[in-house]
Amino acid sequence: MAVIQEDTRRDSEHIATWFASPGRVGRRELLRQVELVVGNPIVNVLLTSVSGLIAVLNEDRQILAVNNNFLAALGITDPGTALGLRPGEALNCVHSRDHRNGCGTGKYCATCGAVLAIVASLSTHAGVERKCILTANRGNGPEDLCLRVKASPLDIEGSRFVLLFVQDISDEERRIALERTFLHDVNNTVMGLSCTVDLMARLDGTADSRKVRERLRRISDSLVREVMMQRAIHENSRDGFQLNPVRISTRQVVEEINAVISSHPAAAGKHVTVNAPRQSFAFHSDLPILLRILTNMLVNALEATDEGGEVRFSVKNAGEHVVFRTWNGAVIPEQVSMRIFQLFFTTKQEAGRGLGTFSMKLFGERVLGGVVDFESSEADGTVFTFTLPKKMRP
Repeated sequence: MAVIQEDTRRDSEHIATWFASPGRVGRRELLRQVELVVGNPIVNVLLTSVSGLIAVLNEDRQILAVNNNFLAALGITDPGTALGLRPGEALNCVHSRDHRNGCGTGKYCATCGAVLAIVASLSTHAGVERKCILTANRGNGPEDLCLRVKASPLDIEGSRFVLLFVQDISDEERRIALERTFLHDVNNTVMGLSCTVDLMARLDGTADSRKVRERLRRISDSLVREVMMQRAIHENSRDGFQLNPVRISTRQVVEEINAVISSHPAAAGKHVTVNAPRQSFAFHSDLPILLRILTNMLVNALEATDEGGEVRFSVKNAGEHVVFRTWNGAVIPEQVSMRIFQLFFTTKQEAGRGLGTFSMKLFGERVLGGVVDFESSEADGTVFTFTLPKKMRP
């Protein structure tokens, strides 16, 4: 059952749980429950005939039985090693050991779809389905997974258990997200291309037409690079991605940001200020990727701001780094902030979103070698920061 406790002490180790019950049955009781479950003919049929990943849990969310598909997904050859573990522990969730009482008891667990489904099923004695976004430790490092989890109650000889059905929908969600984000981002680039072509037609033969043609060339290059970046998002990797570091001035960045503000629908009716050092300075980076990150930062701030509200963008010279910041007055709830850079996570209702902040992190850190971070509070609003080395690492 869920146990939600107030944080009355600063030391979280003194708190038994931040969300679900911390207790577990002892070894003797665990084996008795395993025997009861495994000896049930209905459970045996489910474990041997239903496709997908299936586990049977007790009221303390400990694994009593799993099917072969579940074992294969975990890379386990001996079923006994999974007995008594909780799902997050078996799946190697990076947060399953945040708290001394394990899976379900840490701060992060209150946002976990799997534990929410299990706790709700035990409380309501009804089937509950949730989407679970999980970062698991794998052999080659952390991996983001998107799981569809359904918890259903099961009574055996007066004892309550939970049937857990798990489906890995990561590929499906990644495909949907890629399609939506690709169309959205390419549409922005094409709109800029169209507007620049119109402007060039009006200025043809004038002194300004050369500048417009150069901007047209940059947008065209950006469209090609956008396809490459979307492929990198799809593969969650920078492998095969060819960087093109060039000398960039802060004046150039400010001009591009002002172009976004002047044409993006999210900026309509909002007050946007852009601050940069009076004396422009230079640094080296990949311009299309940098602009993609900064545009995402700015558009996120604009979309979170009500009409008539204010958004600020700034550039700062910080020694060997250049620091970009966006500010808006909205506050990001704690349960959202814990997962904001996680693949598949989104606060929007449409399926397949949740790549904006993730891609900022992917390209800002793994590709350009900077640091993307944020702070959010009632007093100070929300600030996203991208700290970028002035010299790109090879």
